[in-house]
Amino acid sequence: MFYPPFALEPDPADSLPSRASMARGILRLKFSEYSEDHFMAGWVKGLEFFLWDHLHGKPQETPFGGPSLDASEIGIIRGLSILAGGWWVWPDTIGEEGVSEIFIPMDRWMACLDGRSREKHPS
Repeated sequence: MFYPPFALEPDPADSLPSRASMARGILRLKFSEYSEDHFMAGWVKGLEFFLWDHLHGKPQETPFGGPSLDASEIGIIRGLSILAGGWWVWPDTIGEEGVSEIFIPMDRWMACLDGRSREKHPS
């Protein structure tokens, strides 16, 4: 059985990718697609924050003046993230080394956002 290279893991119960695994893979493709279409890069620095901000009503202009996400795209990315149970990040975002995006659980992503917020707004 063929599994694409973006971390689709078979569910041991039925040897098919789990829904969460499929959602992770599709979510990663959505990240990359948006980056390619609007930043002309496979993964632009800060993409994970850019997309998260869009999902939470804080859209930013792209460097090329491209459009922000429309309501249906926001719904798709939000739904995939919920099904997947996490978010894609570039390794240096979470203090790791690497040359490709990685998937982290939502609680780790929320901690990353909390740390970013404290850096921007120290008390």
